[in-house]
Amino acid sequence: MSGWTYFAEAPVYLHGAAPLAGPPESRAHLIHSSIRHGKDEVTYTYVLDGPSPNGKWMQCAYGEHHALTLSMRLADETDSCQITQRKGSKAGQYSLHIVCSQP
Repeated sequence: MSGWTYFAEAPVYLHGAAPLAGPPESRAHLIHSSIRHGKDEVTYTYVLDGPSPNGKWMQCAYGEHHALTLSMRLADETDSCQITQRKGSKAGQYSLHIVCSQP
């Protein structure tokens, strides 16, 4: 919005991501169907098959207590997402690689 200036007392780092079964205000976080641990990373797989009347969404959370989230609606045809997470260089920071697929 015009005239507003952003300020944060401390950095707010990317902390996590997860798909939702509906818009962010629904808080309909989905549970991963599998998890794979690598040497320096963890990969979560989410199966998103079937219809979702309120849409399928991906939410990225910033700050250790999800102080800020950014969400995006996914294509209705999206049937799976993989989120690979690695620790970042700062406390509470993660590097994420998100891949969602359609049939």
